[in-house]
Amino acid sequence: MAQIADTTRNPRLDALTDQIRVEMDRDKRKFLCGEVQKILADDLPYLPLWFTDVVSVHRRELGDLQLSPTGDYDFLTTIKPSPELRAPH
Repeated sequence: MAQIADTTRNPRLDALTDQIRVEMDRDKRKFLCGEVQKILADDLPYLPLWFTDVVSVHRRELGDLQLSPTGDYDFLTTIKPSPELRAPH
């Protein structure tokens, strides 16, 4: 479903995005995308210019890191490294 600003649903956007997914003709797909853009320009109260993409590249020895979708670093408080990574005392 096409959802605008987490509170509004638009069945016309749903139909258009479904069509875009299966349309093989480039010109028809371009037209359908233009229709979506027109609807969004009229209906959308704001358009976020970025999104938070939480990605982690880390050594396996650090264990299973539970990343927050907000992108904060709270996961650093729960890291339980394997014994071979711990510093000698």
